[in-house]
Amino acid sequence: MLGPVRDIGTCEVYYNGAKIGQYFGPLMFRYSQEDADVFESRYGNTPVDSVVVGSGPCEITVPFTRLSLADLATVLPGGSRSAHGSTSGNVEVVARDQIGRSEYDNAAELILKPYVDGVVNATNDDDWWLHIRKAYPRADYEITYDTSSQRIFNTIFKGFPDQITGVTWHIGHL
Repeated sequence: MLGPVRDIGTCEVYYNGAKIGQYFGPLMFRYSQEDADVFESRYGNTPVDSVVVGSGPCEITVPFTRLSLADLATVLPGGSRSAHGSTSGNVEVVARDQIGRSEYDNAAELILKPYVDGVVNATNDDDWWLHIRKAYPRADYEITYDTSSQRIFNTIFKGFPDQITGVTWHIGHL
């Protein structure tokens, strides 16, 4: 029997309704629950209970590679697609700091669709898909120019709980 996100393998990355380029290396999903210990004097430093106080960060790290400029502009916070040279098909990426910008208000859905038998099931059968309804990309780029390293556009998507449903992430139908 397979686990809820399949047992092993790669996936395609969709952000804000669009498939975003290729990646190379491990794509990492991280989510943890946080709690606070409860103590009683007679047990000293040994917790007698723990209370859930929330969750740690919900993050997906994607090591994108060979992105088109349009895809790079999509996942680069503050990035935009330039109209310069539109008649020749040229596109340029312009990055700007977005000081004071709400990440939640500008978040979009991130979906990971695993490959099954060498192909991704891109139909509406999302039983195996991992959804983060409110995700915001953060650039973590350190580009190497040499003769042996592949260039990676490491992007960290931070997930936020939906302010209406409280759901941060889910697998399959909700």
